Amino acid sequence: MDIEVKRFEKGDVAAVLELLGEFAEYEHLTEFLKVTEERIATAFFADASTVEGLVAHADGKAVGYAFFFPNFASFRGQRGFYLEDLYITQSHRGKGVGEAMLRELARLAATRGYERIDFVVLDWNTSAIVMVAMPPLASVSMILPPDVVAVNVSPCTVFIWNFP
Repeated sequence: MDIEVKRFEKGDVAAVLELLGEFAEYEHLTEFLKVTEERIATAFFADASTVEGLVAHADGKAVGYAFFFPNFASFRGQRGFYLEDLYITQSHRGKGVGEAMLRELARLAATRGYERIDFVVLDWNTSAIVMVAMPPLASVSMILPPDVVAVNVSPCTVFIWNFP
């Protein structure tokens, strides 16, 4: 299976909206899913937009997405990304799609001189916690070696990847 991770583009909106619906079901949050194609298009592609995305394709089909935006850690004075969503469709989990997406996000962070990526995982989502805390992602050695910090704040685990 070939995995292609690319920047989120206007032509991806419908496919990503479908994946967002799957993600809402997975997290038992469908009653909160109110986003429309128009709101996504405005958020990502308007002139003053600060939110960005990646889309993973396998066999010509969108199988995952990531939404992220710049942030700043005031106490450390570090710039980075906050990873809002990372979702891989059920049929493609455990096949390297999430790893490929995180590696691309780390590459983008490095090219901008960013020093960290912050994100939160719900406590019950153990497969996501294991994915981001275990090698090879705990080192992201092809990009830069982060110092992964995981803080449990029930019902979530907060991850911070600090780049030296």
